[in-house]
Formats: sequence, structure tokens, C-alpha cells
Amino acid sequence: MQELLDKDVFLERKKIELQRRLEEKYLIRKYLVVSTTNGKGVDVVKKQLLNLCLDNSTFPHLKRIIPPGWIEFHDEIIRKREQNIACMVRHDIEQLALKDERVSKPRLDECIAFLHQVGVVIDLRTRSTIFPTDLICIDPPVFAACACALHIDDQKKSFRFEAKRFWPKEQGATPPNPAVLAAALEDIPNRGLLKESLLPLLWQGLLFDEGQVTKMRNAILDAGLLAINKSSKSVSNTLTLPGFPQLLPQNQFVVPLLNLLPDAKPQLNWTSRPFSGDFQLTLCMYFLPVMPPGLTHRLVALVNNALVDKSAYHYYWKFGTLTRTQDILLFVSCEQDEFLEISARTTPEEEHDHSGVLSLWLEVVFIMNMVTEYINACWAGMRTTVSLICYGDTFYMDEKIESEPEITLPKVFQYAKAKEEIEFQDGEEQKLLEITKLLPAEIAPNPEQDYAAWLQSVLDYRERFPHNQNSLPSEASTRSSESSPSVSRQKKKKISINWLVPGSGTADSQNGDVNALQNGHPEATPSPPPAKDTQSVEYTLIKPETPIATASPEAPSEPTVKPEDTAIRVTTSSESIPRPRSPTNTLQSTKSTKSEGVLRVENPIVDSPRPQASFSSPTPATAPHAPPPSSTHTASVDAPPRDIPNSGVTGSGRKIRSKTCTVL
Repeated sequence: MQELLDKDVFLERKKIELQRRLEEKYLIRKYLVVSTTNGKGVDVVKKQLLNLCLDNSTFPHLKRIIPPGWIEFHDEIIRKREQNIACMVRHDIEQLALKDERVSKPRLDECIAFLHQVGVVIDLRTRSTIFPTDLICIDPPVFAACACALHIDDQKKSFRFEAKRFWPKEQGATPPNPAVLAAALEDIPNRGLLKESLLPLLWQGLLFDEGQVTKMRNAILDAGLLAINKSSKSVSNTLTLPGFPQLLPQNQFVVPLLNLLPDAKPQLNWTSRPFSGDFQLTLCMYFLPVMPPGLTHRLVALVNNALVDKSAYHYYWKFGTLTRTQDILLFVSCEQDEFLEISARTTPEEEHDHSGVLSLWLEVVFIMNMVTEYINACWAGMRTTVSLICYGDTFYMDEKIESEPEITLPKVFQYAKAKEEIEFQDGEEQKLLEITKLLPAEIAPNPEQDYAAWLQSVLDYRERFPHNQNSLPSEASTRSSESSPSVSRQKKKKISINWLVPGSGTADSQNGDVNALQNGHPEATPSPPPAKDTQSVEYTLIKPETPIATASPEAPSEPTVKPEDTAIRVTTSSESIPRPRSPTNTLQSTKSTKSEGVLRVENPIVDSPRPQASFSSPTPATAPHAPPPSSTHTASVDAPPRDIPNSGVTGSGRKIRSKTCTVL
């Protein structure tokens, strides 16, 4: 009896102690003051947080003895970063680590895993994708910056490109037409499409040679932040960069996290249910405890990148991808945020031919394993459950099924291991799922295998499966291939280009789209006011270190601008602004150390079936050598398609949302 009383007293004291600790946990015993005006006190907060992280009593698992050679290896990686190297292959990392016996070869993987754990490198070798390279990113901040640079989600992003760097005059390269470059950049925030040749431009301050850009591109694809899209043939060759010949403008990517592709699910090549006689296996992957935002889009991109080069047919839309490999249709979709659907469908050559079921299993297990490896490598703590739905009367003893059952994949494995049929309720009747027809003998589990070993045996069989050899797509299948659906439009647009240059400067036309300006006294040609529903792109021709010419006839003439000294600023505006009262847009000139001319591009919506290009130049005055107050050239060309109608007015003094691109 006394023991019970002592035990109750002990438990009561323990309860009081825990309650006191719980209350003290949320008490603020010490506070640090940080000024929001001048930032004073931020260094103290950083130091306090660092000391807290290094406290062994708080984080005892961080206490670890590091060999001196690993520190030297870390310092060598830092020196490689200073040489603008962001990604290296495993072979180069191994040579760097084994040099001067910094790291022993048996402990190399342990050293790389430790550096990955503390954030010095990002080990990209564990991911099963189309790029099985041994890539290791040695500069994670650059990797993050490159990923962020691709996600242009508005119209106010400003770019500044150096013509001498990307289009060197020594190689006879000419910068592209600003309208072409602006249209390619606008495709990112408007349609979520990115041309491969734009990668060096977007990463101009981060990566400087083609090898590093190519490796970073592979790493971004490996992370599911870009999706390979079908090549686009109608692209201007002027977007090709001479210093990056392997990056082609015809190769196009989709930025999946922007979520800008149209929701156009395939209707002809894929139906919600297979036709009579077809076989289909569907795996539903559920993610626990919760699906992170954007993860499903990255998983679809990951699968798309692994299948697109091996497919004879490829279709990519907002929530999924559809590919055809050999005689199998692979459908991966994330329309339901709760799970990822992986379906494989085939049509047997004969009525009772079950050989195609084996091919279905090999494909869906391959995709499931790819997604699982990606989740384990990038999303620690997330669990997945997989269920199976099979379509086809042959699986159900040739009986009609009202609603196919959804069975977890481990349960299917257990029934296949015991060689028992699966009984399920279909309406008011009890029916059977024939396990021998569902799992062919070639991949059926044996009694000694567990679930993980069985999945690995299926993957191993896929590697040596003779039907898995890729063959070139036939001409008919190539013609039937479709790229991602373009945005539907009811009306066409055209671009109206107005180039207003104060002073007597000259500017050469690029690609024959805009005529060269004439010297002399042109007649004043007022530019038409922009329409209410327009999309404006403003190009500013910057002439460094030259005074601005005033509108008076006594203004001194300006020196001729050399092509290599010319900067072109491309500005796209998106805002609905009413029509200005004045019929012309005037450019106010003041004294300064620089002179600017404005090239305005406006996209009024027209109903004409085929807009025509028109070029007009003002009539020069009688004094050809006198400095002109202004000169105007107008051209109208077809505008690239847009799915977000924009409108804008320049010269009104009103602040607008804009995207600026400058070519130096």
C-alpha cells in the first residue's frame, strides 16, 4: 500500500515538473533589439543564432570529428566556385578529392554525403531520370539563383544583355531583332515556354561558358523545374548564340511551376476508359501526410523528361503528359491534387493475347520507381502509398465489371505470392480478379521475395527485356505527333513599330525589319495614338556619352553611333490605360550626358485575316546636312501569339508595369 502511495506522489511531482517546463517553454526570457530603419542589431541576431546552432547540448547530432583532409577538400571546392564553376561530374570530383590524399577512396562517398548534408554541395546522382550523369553541384546558391531566374511570372522584369559578349563582332554575329528577342522573352510569363538558347541570357551573371550552362540545364531538368517540350521549327535563327552552338532555339522547355499551359486534355488519343479488348493498368500514388504545392507538376515534368526522347508521340498539357512508346500509351496526370495517376494502355494483336500485360507492368513500375526515388531524395519524411486499378474483362474471368476495384499494390503482391485470386464486391455480386492473368509468370514473385525485392526484380527484367529496345518512330507516327497545344485566339494582332530618334544619329536596321534612319530634316510625322486594348513593347536606343539634342534647329549634330556601342532596351508594358487626349506622343528632351531614342511597338487587335507589313519614312527637308529635330519610321509586322492581352501607353508619364531587356 505504501508503495502505491509513493508511486502516486512521484507521478504527481513529475506531472507538476512537466507542467512547469511547458509553461517556461513559451516564456520570453531574453530579447534582442533590431532597428527596422537602419538594420542595427542584425549582426547580433545572426551571431546568437549561429551560437545556438553550434551548441552541442541543443543539437548533439552535429558533434562530429572531421578529418583535416576533408577541410582541405572543402577549401578546394570554394576555390572552384571562385572560378565560376557550379557543376562537376563525379570523375572530376574524385580527382579533386584524391589529390594529395585529401580524402581516401573508400571514404569518398561518405565525404560527399557529409558535404551534401551540411549544404556545401548538392548530390544529384541518386535521381533516376533521363540524364544518368554523375552531376554534383558544388555551388548551391548558384543553383537556386538559376532556378529562380527561369520563373518570370510578370511583365516588369528588366534585362540587360551585352552584344559584345553574346554576339561578338569578330565572328560576324549580328544581334537579333529586338522584336524577336522580346517575343521570345514574353513567352515565359505569358505562355510558360522557354527556348533553350535563352538560358545563357537569363544566367548571364551566374554562368559563363557553354559547358557549365549545359550541366546546369541538366540539373534543372533533373529537379523537375523544366519539362522538355517538342521542338519548335518556326523559330528565328537570329536567337542562336555564336558562343553557345549546342543550345538551339528550336529546343523548347515548359516551366511547370508557372502553370500557364492550357488545360487541354487529349480527347482523341486518350479516353477516360479503354475500349473493349484493350488492357490498361493504372497506379495511383498518394502522398502522405500532405501534398506540397507544386510537387505534382514537378513529378509530371520528371516523368515527361524521361519518356519524351523515346516516344514516337508526345503531348504535354497543363496537368499531365501523354506519350507513346512502341505499342503502349503512357498517361501521367496530376489533375487530382491528392494523387498522381500513372496509366499504361495497349491493344493486343489477338483476342486472348496477354503478352502486352507484361509490357504494361514494366512501364508503370519503372515510372513508379522513378517517382519514389525522387521523393526519397528530395522530400525527406514524405511517405507514398500505391494502389492498382486494372481495366479489361480478361482480368475478371471475362465478366463485365461495373466498377473496377482499387487495390493496394502490396496487397496484390501478397495475393500473387500466395497464388490466390482476389475477391471483391461489384455492386451486389462477389467477383474475382484472376491474379495469374494480372501478373505474368515472368515477373510473378517467388515465395522467398519481399515487396522491395520483387519491385527490383521487375526493374531488372525491364533492363534485359528484348521488347524494350527503342526503335525509330515511323514516318506516319512522326506526322501524327503533336506538340503542346497553343493558346487559342479569336483575333489576330500586329505590331506597329515607331522609332523616334532625337538628333541626327543613325541606326542600322536588323534583319531587314526596320529601315535605317535618314540624315536631314524630315517632316514631322505624328505617331498614331495607341488603342485602348493594345499590347505595347517599348524599345529604347541608348547612345552612351552623347548629349541629348533639343528640338530647336540650332541643336548640334550628334556623332554616328557604332553598332557595338548601341544598347537596345526592350520594354513590354501591361496595363489598361485610356486613350490620351493628344493625337501624338511627344518626347521631351532635356540636357543630359546621354541621348535616348524610343522604339515603340504596339499590338492593336485587328480583324484582318493577314496583316500586311508597311514601311514609311518622312520626306527629308531641303537642308540634308542640318540636324533634324526628330525622325520617324513605322513598320507593321505579325505579332507572336499571346494568351494574356496586355495594353499600354508610352509617353504619358504614368507609371506602368514593364519588362525591360537591354542589349549592349
